[in-house]
Amino acid sequence: MIQAWHDYFGMMGAIAATLLGLLFVSVSINADIILGATHKHSMHLAEQAFHNYIAVVVVSLLTFYPGISNSSLGFSILLLSGLYSIRVLVRFYLSLRTPLAVESRIGAVRRYGSTLAGFLMFAIGGAQMMMDMQIQPVIALGALVLLSSATAISWELLVRVAETRYGANKREH
Repeated sequence: MIQAWHDYFGMMGAIAATLLGLLFVSVSINADIILGATHKHSMHLAEQAFHNYIAVVVVSLLTFYPGISNSSLGFSILLLSGLYSIRVLVRFYLSLRTPLAVESRIGAVRRYGSTLAGFLMFAIGGAQMMMDMQIQPVIALGALVLLSSATAISWELLVRVAETRYGANKREH
């Protein structure tokens, strides 16, 4: 059954790797704004987008690993989602505990919620895959959610950089 998903995960991995490269270029060009001590929110956005893209790339690469059993693939995806979920939950808790002036609590819930939803889909799919040895469509959906979330976060980062660099008026929400 994994062969049926070969093209999908290949495409998802390629898209995530390409967008990750563009994120690297953006951070490199705007390092003073994104990584500066006064721009913690921009750094957190870049970090979150980076980790979402990396998770999609890793899951895509795991599906191509020669000879990996479906139960091992499911376990690997479950473990990956668990580790990333802990990191996201800690970041989310800290953002709610000490909110930044540039992001509302609702914005944080939206941003972290979509990432957590993607990792939850990975966890559910990985656990199901360990039990029934079949690739689960929910894993593919989790990859799509993480990719979409990372792209939206990257866009928010670029808008934030433009506002900082060019003194643009704060956009209305």
